[in-house]
Amino acid sequence: MDIGVVTPSKDGMNLVAKEMMVCNPSASLVLSSGAGTEVQLGNAGFYSDDKKCYHRVDDIADVENFAEVFYRAATEEGAVRQEHGGRLNQFLKSHDIDEWSSAFLDPSWTHEVIRPTEIRQIPDFYLLMAQTAQIRRQIVEVVLKGMPIRPHFALSLENAKTLGSFHPSGPTAFAAEVEKAAALLTLGDHFHYLFTDRFMEVSKIVNEVDPVGAILTIRENEYDIKIYTKAKLSGRIFNKGHGVRLIERKMGMNLQDGNILVCGDSDTDLPMLEECLSVAPPNVYTIWVTKDEALQEKVTQICARFHNNNVTFVSCPEVLLGAMAQATVRELKVRGVNLDDDSDI
Repeated sequence: MDIGVVTPSKDGMNLVAKEMMVCNPSASLVLSSGAGTEVQLGNAGFYSDDKKCYHRVDDIADVENFAEVFYRAATEEGAVRQEHGGRLNQFLKSHDIDEWSSAFLDPSWTHEVIRPTEIRQIPDFYLLMAQTAQIRRQIVEVVLKGMPIRPHFALSLENAKTLGSFHPSGPTAFAAEVEKAAALLTLGDHFHYLFTDRFMEVSKIVNEVDPVGAILTIRENEYDIKIYTKAKLSGRIFNKGHGVRLIERKMGMNLQDGNILVCGDSDTDLPMLEECLSVAPPNVYTIWVTKDEALQEKVTQICARFHNNNVTFVSCPEVLLGAMAQATVRELKVRGVNLDDDSDI
């Protein structure tokens, strides 16, 4: 028997849960309050006093309650599980991407813009990135023109208030840290964005790619697994600062043009901050997700060395997410888009 567990603390799991229920209607589903899938299924009437087609966790920080809910899901009778799973399966199949795109996006957007692409050579990658940039630009234009996506965007921000419950010190501390982070984002309102992804089964993949360890090296700490690239000639670890420098040179980016937002949560992000500060000290704004006082001191010292005090610290990723949501709303207001005015929809 399969059990799917979804919380809003992990990106992408809402989609995985739906895929699981579509492929395996006999599975049991555990959702936490505030997760996108839970909001959708709850509003659709699948969790009520007389009908509970999935299991719900009201507070994922309550370990005993979480374990109890998980136990009920694991011991649920097969016939009951299949009945509930079948209802969810039919609902999800009826509300597919075609319906979603017509309800949330401009009519010109269909499932045809979402398709797998095979990358074999570097030119294929550059072409895909160019297409992605164009798609993002069109999404922004849709939002700024006040298309029907606007009320759903506002609803997402309203639901995001539940993020406060995941702060280790509670909603009050969440609000205070969001205010500090949002204030920093207000100071620097022009950013270049560089994102990194993390992959599953990293050790297995690294061994397949580099079985003798000539190019890659893995280091594990209490939080995650880090993969480092070695320089071809010296064998030294290629850090994120080197990566920023390489991107700047190869892609023709000018880090002195506008402001730069640097976000980090570990020691491996420090070279990235130092590199940006060395190029444009007054233009760097940095937000760190950490409660580690030693790491906070390192960040503060690096910024002080470059006479930069545009730094703040938050306790969890949800605070940073909330601050960026506020920054997005501010950006729309600066551009003259009234989020409360639906007259042009």
